[in-house]
Amino acid sequence: MTAALDLTPWVGACTSCGAQIVWATTGREAIPINPQPSVDGNTVLTVQYELGGGQQLVATVLTSDRVVTARARGMTLHTTHFSDCPYADQHRKRRTR
Repeated sequence: MTAALDLTPWVGACTSCGAQIVWATTGREAIPINPQPSVDGNTVLTVQYELGGGQQLVATVLTSDRVVTARARGMTLHTTHFSDCPYADQHRKRRTR
């Protein structure tokens, strides 16, 4: 297993169901992540250190073949909160054509 990250700076609560989440970025947008590791996870969390001394929690969603490799290497994986929030549909962006 990889060393556990201190997720404290990014902890929040889902505004819909109240569950504890952490906010991470995919590089494009913020994404809610379940803070506890999951055997069903497909998301790796890393901390990106910025020049000004700040930190950013980065979520990388893995493809299925990379999940297999990550698990074999003992990496800690998480799930997005969208996967189990009973109100997830309320937060999905509708695509326009």
